[in-house]
Amino acid sequence: MKTRPFNLEEALNGAKVVTRDGREVRQLTKFEGVTTESYSLVGVLGRYMCSWADDGRFNDVFGEQQSKDLFIAVGPQRKWVNLYKDVKGNFCMGQWCHSLEEAKNLIDPSLNFIKTIEITDEL
Repeated sequence: MKTRPFNLEEALNGAKVVTRDGREVRQLTKFEGVTTESYSLVGVLGRYMCSWADDGRFNDVFGEQQSKDLFIAVGPQRKWVNLYKDVKGNFCMGQWCHSLEEAKNLIDPSLNFIKTIEITDEL
């Protein structure tokens, strides 16, 4: 699973939150009036409730990274690409596009266009 650094605002607005080792954290809640040092974030990890600092740190007692530190999960990235066949019969692709419409607008009429395909980076 791909992740990016923890962002409190995104997490509280519904972004999928996972631990460093990939486990999903559910029902993440910030308790107002509690200081960052007091680990004001509480969520469900598996069958247990855990708490974190506002920056996603699980436990910074030793100043080390922890397997329960929080991250934002990144969903699969969708891309579109035009597929062509060259004069030798080999397949080749055009540039990656962020939408089907963008890819269709970039079809090169001078090449042997086959079709536009969608690709995701999800494993």
